[in-house]
Amino acid sequence: DSGSINGANNHFTGTSRSTDSGGSWTDQGTLLNSANGDAGDPVFARSAATGTVILATLGFSNANSLPIFRSTDNGATWLAPGNGAVATPGGNHDKEWGAADNFGGAGNGKFYMFWRDFGTTPGMSFTRSLDDGITWSDRLLLATGGQGAQVAVGADHAVYCMWFQSTPTRNLVVRKSTDLGVSFAPLVNATTILSTGSNGDLALGGGFRTSVFPQLIAHPTDATQLYAVWPDNPAGADK
Repeated sequence: DSGSINGANNHFTGTSRSTDSGGSWTDQGTLLNSANGDAGDPVFARSAATGTVILATLGFSNANSLPIFRSTDNGATWLAPGNGAVATPGGNHDKEWGAADNFGGAGNGKFYMFWRDFGTTPGMSFTRSLDDGITWSDRLLLATGGQGAQVAVGADHAVYCMWFQSTPTRNLVVRKSTDLGVSFAPLVNATTILSTGSNGDLALGGGFRTSVFPQLIAHPTDATQLYAVWPDNPAGADK
């Protein structure tokens, strides 16, 4: 919410809430005051098991933090944030994404967080919460480079992490966990990226940034099906 908050008092993230299926919205202003503040790149995830909503955002005054606010009343109010990025000395976190396991069974109710750390030990970073988003595991490093994190959960509780890598080749890549985020299988290439701009930027001009960062979702009942969407800039004038 940079237009109205503009970094005032350690804040940069805004929220709004609808209670009539999106027909109208109430601007909720700033989040709770906290030591690390809130600096943007916000993302929601909701547990169907408990109804808890988590809101992850970057730390405003401490780049080595990933504040995660929780709501237990459908987003009407927010609790003081925890830290989703523990055990990351010298961390500098960016562009996080979160997901909840909303399928019945062993993984139900678990939260997962995935982001890029540009700090002392950089790379694509993953943590999980087993207690409804209150506390988070130590960071698991899935790659030393990359950007544009996406995490999704399949109907069989498999956890998928997808991102853009620029070296040694430009690809969207995926790693899969079948043990609820404890470990991940080797990297798989999902597609080759054609755009040569920074993060796949389409060079639209005017200060308008674009990227090839994907969105990844899983089929709600068929555990074999995943879907991803992203922009790219193929050969020719049409972007």
